[in-house]
Order: sequence, then structure tokens, then C-alpha cells
Amino acid sequence: MRNQFAKYVLVVGAVLLLQGCKPELTAEVYIGDILEAVDTRKPVEVPVIVGVPIDNAKKCDEAKRKMLPIIKPYALDLEFRECRKLSGELHDMMLLEMKMQVAVADKDTGNINWKGLFAIYVNEASFNNPDMLRLYILISNNLSKMEQQLDDAFQFQTVKIDDADITLVINNDTRTEVEVRLDSARINGKPYGQSHPFKLGRRDKLKIQPSNVSTQALLRDGWAAIGFVMNGNKPLPGGFRDVNVLGGMTKWEEN
Repeated sequence: MRNQFAKYVLVVGAVLLLQGCKPELTAEVYIGDILEAVDTRKPVEVPVIVGVPIDNAKKCDEAKRKMLPIIKPYALDLEFRECRKLSGELHDMMLLEMKMQVAVADKDTGNINWKGLFAIYVNEASFNNPDMLRLYILISNNLSKMEQQLDDAFQFQTVKIDDADITLVINNDTRTEVEVRLDSARINGKPYGQSHPFKLGRRDKLKIQPSNVSTQALLRDGWAAIGFVMNGNKPLPGGFRDVNVLGGMTKWEEN
């Protein structure tokens, strides 16, 4: 597998929300590793950078001492990176590194077995077409437990995870053109409706920013649809009606 850190970068602030501060989530996902997860039937682990809003970078050691023991049992391979001063903001940022899994459902049980706080689920059962891969973002149920523990640790700050600024970049690292169809969002800075088609040549990228409603639904429900990717150099069928549900009859579980 190629260097995963260069291929997947996820900046997530969905951990500590100070008054008036939105956490941020930015992920770059490569088509090649999505297809690898489908082909091997094994989760692909990718590095994640988590940006946690804190009140002052000068109090980094204190924030580390309180936060890391709480986050570590829920995160996959947690490591501290740095505390960063943000110019012109009322808060600073703590950067942590952890791993996220790209996972598919077990063909026998229909369950999605994954570890960590975040995952990308690749559903192969869309419209009974094995070449259409439906992508979802998943958030662990453990996030609410961690939120409560952080809230208890920070007595003079409110820890509430109910919104975030999310950016997802899809990068085509395969040798062929890939067609994708994305849900309602701002894409490359412009608003688009649901199931808008795009064609990605080699190394082409799409920058996706979901609406506030979609982001809040993700944090509330634990999952949100991203869109479709074709497995191979094949066109997406036109004129179909997308039903935005998590995998139809497919169940999902986390380890």
C-alpha cells in the first residue's frame, strides 16, 4: 500500500466545542484505497489528524493531561502532535493523530466491523448494482460517552458536539477516469443538488463541503451519505432515484 499519511488526511474537531467555536473536519480520500477495501474485504487503516479547539495554546500541557487519557481508549492509535496558536481567533487548536478505517460489510452477516471513532463505510449493494459503491461517513457511538467524560473534566468549559465544519476531498489516484455522484453540498466552492454527476480524471479532485443540516444529522445519527463511486471505468446509470438510507437491509456494528 502507498504512503497512507500522504493519501488520507482528516482534520476533525468534533471532540471539544468551546463557546462559539466550531470544530473542523477535513478528509482527503483516495479512490484506490476504497477499491482496495472492497477487493480485499479487509478494513484499510488511514491516518487521521484531529484538531480540538482549546482556549489557549499556552495551556497545552494542562489540556493534554486532561484530554488524552479520556480520548485514548476510544481512538485508534492515538498520538499527540502539537498545540497551535490561531491568529485572529478566540481559541487555539490541539492537533492529535489517530487512525480511521475504510470498511465494507461482511458478506455473510451484513455487519460492518470497524474500530476507532470514525470510519468510511463502502456499501456494495446500491440498487443491486455491484459496480455502484455507496459511501458513508460513520461516527462511533462511543463519541457521546467521550463527550460526557470531557465535559466532566473541563468544569469551566462546555463540551458539546452538535455542529462542525466538514470538508471532504475525493482524489482519483487510479489510471482511469472515475464517475462519481455526490449528495447535496458545496462542491469546489459551488452549491449542487443531490446526486450531481462528476467525472474525475487521474489525479482530479473534488472538494465537498456538506450543509449544516447534513453535518448535524451526522453528529446526531452517527452516519451520513457522501455519494456514489463507480467500481471501474463505467458510467453511472442515469435517471435513477436515490434513496438515502444506510445500506437498505444492511446492518452495521462497531467493535
